[in-house]
Amino acid sequence: MDALRAVPPPAGPPADGAPPQGNPTAAYPPPENSATAYPSPGAPAHPTTAPIPPVAPPPGAGEPAQRAPRRSNPVGLVALILAVVALILAVLPVASFFAGLPALAAIVLGIIGLVLTGRRRGFALAGLILGAVALIVAIVVSTIAVAGFVRNRVGELPQITDFPSVLPSGGASSGAGLAAGKHTVVYRVTGSGTATITYSTIADGRSAGARDQQVTLPHSRTQQLTVTGGGGQQLLLAAIALDGRAKLGCSIEVDGKQVASNESGSSSGVELVTCDANLG
Repeated sequence: MDALRAVPPPAGPPADGAPPQGNPTAAYPPPENSATAYPSPGAPAHPTTAPIPPVAPPPGAGEPAQRAPRRSNPVGLVALILAVVALILAVLPVASFFAGLPALAAIVLGIIGLVLTGRRRGFALAGLILGAVALIVAIVVSTIAVAGFVRNRVGELPQITDFPSVLPSGGASSGAGLAAGKHTVVYRVTGSGTATITYSTIADGRSAGARDQQVTLPHSRTQQLTVTGGGGQQLLLAAIALDGRAKLGCSIEVDGKQVASNESGSSSGVELVTCDANLG
């Protein structure tokens, strides 16, 4: 029984590192010369880490990258200036013949300005469009000017209403012309649209003529010709069409026999054809 008797705690202060007497749950005192304390009972086994404060992203982070601004386009600006000059020239009747050069230059420079990288394309596109418009206007105005000039010149030709029924031969001639007597001469013009036709008959230095103004094609004219002598004769026909939609053709017949025929070279809108029958 005496062995089981409680042993009183030793007197004096507790040894270093021992818990205080009478409180087994108390924390151990820190060792001498150490800044680290023992964890208290009931504390977590591992020390907790203080939360890291969020770091603000740099300005502009996460936003899509912006494209660099386009630079000026001097080639497109020159194309626009040339196109404006060409458009002004194109509407003038005489200057329209020269408007094609700046218009073509504006078209070429406009295309170059559009394919340049990193350049603004507004001036180049405007120069290309205006250059094409100026070229079309120049062609139209020039065509109208040429057609008006030709029409005025045709209108200034002297107009004879009809052939005389009898052409004097002026005496005998060694040429193998038409025999004396009456002959039927038929002038024909084929094509489409309208035409102005001029007829002329020459017999031994004397001539007579007639003209049909703006007749619908195809057209024919019959003339009764009376020859009093045996000299040579020459029959002429000329036709011009300003609105022709096909080639012009012409022929001359005497007493049912064709003595001359011809056809215009191309179908270009302004057609001219002539027939010439030299009978001696």
